[in-house]
Amino acid sequence: MSNKWEKAGIAGVDAGMIWIGDPCYFIPDNKLNKRVAELGIKVSKQPKKPPKPLDEYGDFCDVVLDPKRDNKLGFLQFNYEAGHAGLGVLVDGFGGDGVFDVFIKRGADGLVSAAKIVFSEDDENEEE
Repeated sequence: MSNKWEKAGIAGVDAGMIWIGDPCYFIPDNKLNKRVAELGIKVSKQPKKPPKPLDEYGDFCDVVLDPKRDNKLGFLQFNYEAGHAGLGVLVDGFGGDGVFDVFIKRGADGLVSAAKIVFSEDDENEEE
């Protein structure tokens, strides 16, 4: 694995939080499947609609803003409807809206082995 981070781009935030998860659960499958077919990518069957509690943005906000949530954590794990983790992770508590640098590291095979989003300039050049 390379120890060098390379800038992949920027991520815009306008809700004070950022989502890390598989987009196939949030893009209508008819559009996604057409594009996937055009690219020749083989993927498992796409869901027809997002799993609960993410059917609508309001439902998502209800979960995020639930008064029982420990807002000091800075993140929230979302589970699939069946109850197991992995649907996605919401990250908040980093200071609010803006545009933030996204960096990746590549392994010896050239594939992305790690990614990070830098919310504070203090961490931007930090090597791990």
